[in-house]
Amino acid sequence: MTQIQTRYLTIACAGLVFGLYVLVAFVKGMSGSAAVALTNDALVIKLLGIAVVFALVFFAGHKALQKAEISHYAAYIFLGGLAAILVHILHTSHLVLEQVVAMGNLSIYIIEPAIVGALLGAGYRRVSAFTDVDEDEDVDGLAEAYERQAGHPDGAIDDEAGLIVHGDAAYFEGPLQVRTSVLALIFATIVGCIANVAVNIVFRVGSVARFMEQSRRIISGDQLLIGVLEGTLSGLAYALLTFLPVMFLVLLAHMALRALRQHSYAAYGVAGLLSSPAAMILTGGAAASIGFFAVIPAMVAALVYRKIAGLEPAPVAEDIKARNRRDLVGKNHIRRKVGRVVMSSSEATKAPLFAKKSP
Repeated sequence: MTQIQTRYLTIACAGLVFGLYVLVAFVKGMSGSAAVALTNDALVIKLLGIAVVFALVFFAGHKALQKAEISHYAAYIFLGGLAAILVHILHTSHLVLEQVVAMGNLSIYIIEPAIVGALLGAGYRRVSAFTDVDEDEDVDGLAEAYERQAGHPDGAIDDEAGLIVHGDAAYFEGPLQVRTSVLALIFATIVGCIANVAVNIVFRVGSVARFMEQSRRIISGDQLLIGVLEGTLSGLAYALLTFLPVMFLVLLAHMALRALRQHSYAAYGVAGLLSSPAAMILTGGAAASIGFFAVIPAMVAALVYRKIAGLEPAPVAEDIKARNRRDLVGKNHIRRKVGRVVMSSSEATKAPLFAKKSP
């Protein structure tokens, strides 16, 4: 049986991309409605709301397709288009819908987001490789091999089993940790900084929309393009400025989570989100100018790093070099509390000095 993998990060990114499209359409009025100006806070809230709803609808449809064992491109194209239409309508007031119908632009209002959603659905189907569920895998034989290796025929669990070899496959159940990879750290930081560029574009487009609304002018395509380019250039400047700080923050979060033996995506997302505020607090606000712009990149970079770096077995205790056999006693052994008495050579030739007397 084959099925499409569930990629949570990819679904979240698809939601953000669709959210950016809806915001551009919202401030531009390119879907048949009048342009609307929003504050920066309202833009962020609307972007996150659209992204979350789209991701949830797409995720629900994806799980339904998985359960039905459907993996065709057409199914995911239809799913993306349907999710886009539903989300687009849900985030539109009835007054705007009435205006769109009155202007005769309902078909355009529906077709535009459907095309974007269909492209996102096709893209998700393309990047989500098949998960091969090998029906010939000897699961029962693996359980028997585990019980045999663990030394518990009755099926009791033994934490010392570790690596289990069965047939041509090997399984590991020991403690895990996230790998430390310099290349993965650099790539994750780049992706995080690019996310900051996208946020800056949203702010710039919102600023252009507010300016045009105040001057009672209609936003043209050229003006919107200029706003996007300005947001991109300023976002790239912030990305260059915050690249090394973001890399440092992700590395600190990674090392802290390794020390805490945490390797879940949630842990890395929270650690990345809190790393920048924590750095600003620990430096007494000295890093506030950069730390404020590093919040979102650090969170995204931490999640991407967790995805790319992968897991490895936690290292065992370091080898010990012993010079004396008698040193290998426990921490609370009596020998560590008392010292043995050694007499001089002249005294050592005499009768035993410390022989116990008979009662």
